[in-house]
This record gives sequence, structure tokens and C-alpha cells, in this order.
Amino acid sequence: MTGIRTAWLCCAFLLTSLSTDAVQLIADRNFQDGTKVLAPVGGAEEGLLQYKTPYGPIWWMLGQWGSQQTISGTEPIRLDSGSLMWSNSLKYVVMGLEDSGDSDLILAVNAINEYGGVYRKAGESWPALLISQRISNPQGWFKVYAPTIADLHELSVDIELKLRKADHIYVAGYNSSLHAAQFLLYFTIQNLKLSNPDYGNFLWFGMRFYDDRDALPGLTV
Repeated sequence: MTGIRTAWLCCAFLLTSLSTDAVQLIADRNFQDGTKVLAPVGGAEEGLLQYKTPYGPIWWMLGQWGSQQTISGTEPIRLDSGSLMWSNSLKYVVMGLEDSGDSDLILAVNAINEYGGVYRKAGESWPALLISQRISNPQGWFKVYAPTIADLHELSVDIELKLRKADHIYVAGYNSSLHAAQFLLYFTIQNLKLSNPDYGNFLWFGMRFYDDRDALPGLTV
């Protein structure tokens, strides 16, 4: 279970050879307008999670890939902090005001219930809660104004995280290459120029903040 206080991504890009301007690339970085909920299979939009009337458009999307049951349609519970919690037997999500006693966003998965009390087998999908948004076109909130990688002078990432709870179960059948709890941040960097021969090609750039197999995840390429 991981709490996110804020997500901040800022780039400085060159306007001329003599100056730079900084711009915020993440919309609704404190998750104040809620999120769309995507189906565990297929990814169709199922509904919304919102604890208040949104200030603007909803740019976040919550994926539940590999889960046995959707969280969409569950009735929220108001916590003492004023935040709302949506939950079922497999997972829960908490959203609240920036100054609430809880994080801006909490994501939690119950892997015991997801797998029926047995370890995941090789080739079997794994449950994940993924909060994401698109930055540039198509469908990105920054539209055509998002800078390209070639334009960037630097890219700063600032995210506040807290591991709130983790239950580790290491018994007969455990395999570290198959069984792990992780919290990751990934960027999809893609060529979106229609006229370019490499249009559509992409790479993933990831940061590993938590992995129960390592006391402190190191840098990897």
C-alpha cells in the first residue's frame, strides 16, 4: 500500500540559445479532480472516482490490469480525515484534499485475495493499480504545445511517497523472479510525428521506488 502526496514533473526547454523556460507537465498533480476508472480487461472506461466536484477536466486514468474484480461502482466510505475510500476485497483507493491527514492518493492491493491464497504461476497475469495520464497529443492535456525531447534542457521529477503497509509472505513455493511487490514510475516516450519514418516507435523510461526484494533499489538501465 503506497500513498502519494504529490506528483510533479517539470521540464526546462530552450526557447533561444540564451534562455530557458520551465513548464509543468503534469496536470492536476495533487489528484484533486479525480480519475477515470478503466476495466481490468480491455481497458474500457467504466466510471469515475471523485471525492468532490472537479475543478477542471479529468486527466488521470486508473488501470486495474490483471485484477479479478473492478473497483468501479463501489460506494465510497468517508474517513476521519475527510478523504473518501473506495474498496472491495481485492483493493482500495483513497483520495482527499491536499491538506488532509491522508495522502492525496493511496493505492492498495490485496494479493492474497487476488490469487486465492496461492502464489502466482509463470505466465499468469499480475494485479496492478496504475494511475496515469497523457501529456501530449493525441488525447494529451498539453495538446500540441508539449515540448519534444529534443527541445528539453532538463527534466525534473519530484514525487513524495510513503510506504504505508506491506505484508511479506515467504513460504514454500516462493520464487523471487515471479513474486514481488513493487511501486514504479514509468514514462512512455514516443515518436508522434506523423511524417516521420519512426512514427509510433517508443521506449519506456522507468524509476523503481520500492521493490520488496531489495532494501534499496539501485539504478538500472
